[in-house]
Amino acid sequence: MKTRQEPGYLVHKIIEQNEKSSVDWREGASGNRSLNIQQEDFDRAGKSDLLQEAKELERDGLIKIKWIEYGNDIEKITYRREKTGQFYELLGLVPKWKRLQEEKQTLRFLMQQAETDWLRQYYQELETSLDQGKTLADWDKYGVMLFDCLNALEKQKEPLYQRVFSIAVLGGSKIFEEKLKSRVVSVLSRYHPEADDAMSEREILSLVYLEDYAQQLAIKGNLKIELEGKEIDYGDQVYGTVLTTDTLRYARILPDQSIRKIITVENKANFVSTPYETDTLIVFSHGFFSPLECTFLRQLIGKIPDVEFFHTGDLDYGGIRIFRHIREHICPRVRPLQMDADWYDRYLQYGYKIKSETLKKLENMRGTEPLMEELIDRIIKEKMGIEQECFLVRKRK
Repeated sequence: MKTRQEPGYLVHKIIEQNEKSSVDWREGASGNRSLNIQQEDFDRAGKSDLLQEAKELERDGLIKIKWIEYGNDIEKITYRREKTGQFYELLGLVPKWKRLQEEKQTLRFLMQQAETDWLRQYYQELETSLDQGKTLADWDKYGVMLFDCLNALEKQKEPLYQRVFSIAVLGGSKIFEEKLKSRVVSVLSRYHPEADDAMSEREILSLVYLEDYAQQLAIKGNLKIELEGKEIDYGDQVYGTVLTTDTLRYARILPDQSIRKIITVENKANFVSTPYETDTLIVFSHGFFSPLECTFLRQLIGKIPDVEFFHTGDLDYGGIRIFRHIREHICPRVRPLQMDADWYDRYLQYGYKIKSETLKKLENMRGTEPLMEELIDRIIKEKMGIEQECFLVRKRK
């Protein structure tokens, strides 16, 4: 008597067909399905093994065989969709509908824990994919570790070092950096309402208060604060100073400010080169301001509501996006400084060529930033961007 062989090629083919179908995988699916048997199937499985497996499956009532030559060549096999669960059992696997149902239950639990719209939207899109029968790449690659990470990040209200966060939430100092950082940045870039496509990875993570080093806000001007019960006047620091993370967090901005103008500067060299001015606060933005820095500057404006607010930066897509971020998250009445068409023409000789995909992004910005409209048109026309450091170059005679 011939020994019964282990479930093999045909069972795997049937399960593969079920998994790829948009409807067959669903619980309660019914009707016939067939598989045409080609020569390559015999070649891969071994003809005698495939024939034996087919006969055994037919004997068990799981398939029907349509023979070309009985016992020697098969045209196709037919099976009932109601019986696909038995094929999974033969291989010790969980049916797709059941796997997706379990994942959906977990997602719904996570959505109940989510407190922010951006994280709920991410989970809702994952749930939609499950309803369509799509396996979740994030689930397969990261498991619940990614979801635990995102749930913890959305609830952060104060800056925290990445490695400290990794230990507290993931159980190891390097797990976040080595396994999750890239994917978390992608999720935040797509779903977080304050994310901007011109932001760096560090700036994206700072939106959820995750830092790779302590924040330092460089300033130059006569800012007055109270810290630990002591009043501090930075007016004597004519070459500038820095406010640390804890200073930004715990300082109380005094009401009797003599600041009449605030200028935010995108690049360090330009900040350092900008001379101290009485009644002016100069702030180094280092790109996009973090949430903690935005809060501090909004509080300052609240103390001096009539203050003039300017921003100066690169004359390119990134510089304009930073200006927009300041307008949307710090001061709606911010005005550009040295960021106009005339200034652009003055330094065009120092420009760099802008990539075509970046020019398309600029074209999409037309009509959205009235104070930048002429500059945007000039950049698109010339296809050149200008870095702010060029303003420091002395023209040769």
